[in-house]
Amino acid sequence: MVMKKSKRLTKILDLAADDERNAAKALADCRQKLSSRVAQLEELQSLHNEYVQQMQTKGEKGLDAGMLRDHWAFVERLSKAVTQQLQCVSQSEQLVDSKRGEWSTRRAHARAMEELVARHRAREKREAVRRLENDAEDPGNHRRRNPHPGPSEPD
Repeated sequence: MVMKKSKRLTKILDLAADDERNAAKALADCRQKLSSRVAQLEELQSLHNEYVQQMQTKGEKGLDAGMLRDHWAFVERLSKAVTQQLQCVSQSEQLVDSKRGEWSTRRAHARAMEELVARHRAREKREAVRRLENDAEDPGNHRRRNPHPGPSEPD
């Protein structure tokens, strides 16, 4: 028996839906990573600002040169860490944008496949109803379409 077109297309629809789910998961993973990197950036910025504030306060009270130099060296390392984390956040944002585009494309494809399958199912249903109506109107029509009606009666 020949498989209906809607049935064949349903298999393709299932693959498209799987692609969409995989793209959505990849997007969610990238968003989570971005969120984590933003949190790390905020923590580094807060720590940096806190140490700068401490340096200003301690500088006003007077510190020896060695201690002042060590504090500023640490603040400089924090500044570099903030800069690096900003780059990581920027890369993550770009990746999220890319994954969002991939997901959107796969989602559109899956929706188009759903519509196509629905149209074919509707057409097949209309054709089945039409065949039933034709068979009901012309009972002899069934015999002409069935090449093997069964055993024939002897003459």
